[in-house]
Amino acid sequence: MMRFMSPQTHTQEDADTPSSPLLQACIEKRVRNLRWGLMLLWVAATFGTVYNARNLDFSVGGWHFGFWMGAQGLVLLFLALTWIFALCVNHWESQLN
Repeated sequence: MMRFMSPQTHTQEDADTPSSPLLQACIEKRVRNLRWGLMLLWVAATFGTVYNARNLDFSVGGWHFGFWMGAQGLVLLFLALTWIFALCVNHWESQLN
């Protein structure tokens, strides 16, 4: 049998306490927005590089930039975005405690 909790009203005092539901909801919204923003950046960089590979005709380290971005640059971009996501989420979750 399930017990249903009655809805609680939250005050400003609740928002200042560590791990309050309002602070947790705010952090969840930040994480969701960051996730979507970084995913859109990743998709735009991937699609833009593939779509414009022939137009990216300058050299970086002896390789054409379009080839370099397709082969290595986008992997490094993905790792950087993952690192940024982890840093931000760890910082925000430390605010809960």
